[in-house]
Amino acid sequence: KAHVNKILPALEKGLTDEDYRIRVASLTLLGDLLSMIGGTSIVKGDGETQDDIRKAERAQAQIALALGAETRKRVLSGLYLARSDTQTVVRQSAVTVWKTVVSVTARSLRDILPVLV
Repeated sequence: KAHVNKILPALEKGLTDEDYRIRVASLTLLGDLLSMIGGTSIVKGDGETQDDIRKAERAQAQIALALGAETRKRVLSGLYLARSDTQTVVRQSAVTVWKTVVSVTARSLRDILPVLV
């Protein structure tokens, strides 16, 4: 957790790399990092149970504390954009990580909208 500021820029850069393997690896590592910060585990199922939603809400609060508001918005916007990638495996990884750290997509999108635009 102490070296997040050193690791995060490389992972964010990897989300936009032209090689899809690097995008998938960056998403996987970003998911692991956010899970470690948020104190959750990667959701393998649909992530729609009440318990999963509560865990994601707690994770969002811890991530916001650890990263700061602007960094959190930038990371989530990159993650959201990766959900629309041309490669299926990248999209699936992004959706899995998104479900792990975001409880309500609409509320999160409203928060990160200025960064997305």
